This record gives sequence, C-alpha cells and structure tokens, in this order.
Amino acid sequence: MNAYMQRVLEEVKARNANEPLFLQTVEEVFESLEPIVWAMANAAKKLFEENLFYSNGEPVKVVMADTCIGRVPEAAACANKFKKEGVS
Repeated sequence: MNAYMQRVLEEVKARNANEPLFLQTVEEVFESLEPIVWAMANAAKKLFEENLFYSNGEPVKVVMADTCIGRVPEAAACANKFKKEGVS
C-alpha cells in the first residue's frame, strides 16, 4: 500500500478505533483497489503512447506520478518528477 493510502488508513483507524470489523474492511478494500487503479493508469498510458502523436509524427510520452496524489507531499514529489522529465 502506498504512503498516501497508508496515511488515510491511519486516520480512519484513529477515528474508528472501536470498530475493528469496519477497520478490517477498509484495509481490505484499500489493498484490493490499489493494483486495479495502477493497472488502469498503466493501460491509459499505453493507449496514449500507442495512439497519440505530435504534429511532427513523434509519439507522445506519458509521465505518471509514482504514487497516488492525495496531499501536498505527494503533489510536490509528482511536481519534482515532472520537472525532471521535462513536463511543462
């Protein structure tokens, strides 16, 4: 589970400490969704890179964040990655 989802899970645990079944369910849902979301993102990346081209014929390059972007730290890390990759 990525850092953002882990942090959200910790917040849910803090607010619902007396609901162990609920917490177990939330954790299982988070764990089951993450690979699906990343698979969808990678499928979209592949679709774009294989089917979209600049006017000069060069294929587009898709740069994805390394984690889900949920708050300022993830957004900052994404911005740094995009900057390094030349995304403007």
